[in-house]
Amino acid sequence: MGERHLERALAESGVEVEVRWLPFRLNPDLPASGVPRRPYLESKFGPRVQAAHAPLEAVAAAEGWRFRFDLMATEPNMLDAHRLMLWAQEQGAVMALARRLFDAHWEEGLDLGDRATLAELAGGAGLSAGEAANHLASDAGAREVDASQAALQRAGIHGVPCFILDGRTAAQGALPVEALTDFLKRGAEGKLD
Repeated sequence: MGERHLERALAESGVEVEVRWLPFRLNPDLPASGVPRRPYLESKFGPRVQAAHAPLEAVAAAEGWRFRFDLMATEPNMLDAHRLMLWAQEQGAVMALARRLFDAHWEEGLDLGDRATLAELAGGAGLSAGEAANHLASDAGAREVDASQAALQRAGIHGVPCFILDGRTAAQGALPVEALTDFLKRGAEGKLD
C-alpha cells in the first residue's frame, strides 16, 4: 500500500523527488529459507491472525487490490529481496522492481525469499533475470542491508512503510494518499519541522 500510495501522492503533488529505497527488514532473524507463514503468525498474534488481516484486506479492497494471504505459505527472510532492490536502484529500475515484488508477494503469494523467484521477478520488471541471478548468487549488498537496518533503527524507525524527506523528516505508517501528498508539498515548501 505504501508504494502505491507514494506513487499516487507523487503524481498528485507535482513534487519532483528522487526515490531511494532503504533496506529495512521487519523480521531480520528469520532463517534464510524463511518459515511456514501460518504458525509464524500464530506465534506472533495468537488465534487473531484472521482478525489482524481483516483491516489490511479492507483497505486493499477499497483501492481495488486483493491481498491473497491464503496463497502465502512462507514468511520469507527478505535479505535477498533487499539486496536485489539495492541492485535495481543502481540500474535505475527500483520502482518497477518494487511494484513487481509487492504484487508477487501480496497478490500472488510468491515466496520473496527464493532466489530463483526473485531473479524471475526482476526479469518481469524489465531487468536482466540472468544478471539478477548472478547478483543474488553473490553476497553483494548484504552489508549495506545490515547497515541500513541498524541506522534506521538508531533513528527511531521500527516499521514500514516509512517515508523520509531530505534524510531528516519521516512520515511513518500506511498513510492515505492525501496525507502523503500534503507531506510532500510541505517538504517542498520547507514547512516540515
